[in-house]
Amino acid sequence: MSIEKSDLEELSRSWFDAVRDGIASEETLADHFTHPTGQAVAPDGTCFDASAQRKLHKRFLNEKHVLGEFELVQICDAPERARAKGWVYFEALYKDHPERGMLKSIVGEEYIIERCVDGKLRFIQYNSTFFAPLPGSAPFDIS
Repeated sequence: MSIEKSDLEELSRSWFDAVRDGIASEETLADHFTHPTGQAVAPDGTCFDASAQRKLHKRFLNEKHVLGEFELVQICDAPERARAKGWVYFEALYKDHPERGMLKSIVGEEYIIERCVDGKLRFIQYNSTFFAPLPGSAPFDIS
């Protein structure tokens, strides 16, 4: 069995639902990674563990994520792993400063994903490789 694009889409939908407007719990976040303290890496190299992910996404309102074009390459059969590389459209308002306007961007993403023994697909590695604000976007601030 190999990891299909529909598998990536399902994992992405679940992940985007989990981070939208603040992650409900660190357990919810950890369930999306093979390691319970999974982290995402920002384009500048900043690492976001579960706690930092929650803090970042709690700053936003009305988050929207749309999975764009992705290339999926199988890299291992046992365990079943693939590399996914592509982009995501992201938009949100800052909770504390909605007057700044909508943050709108294209985010480059590269993941290593694995089908775990329970059959669920999870991230081994989650990297955002670039952040490209779109015209008229509010400035992006991850601090």
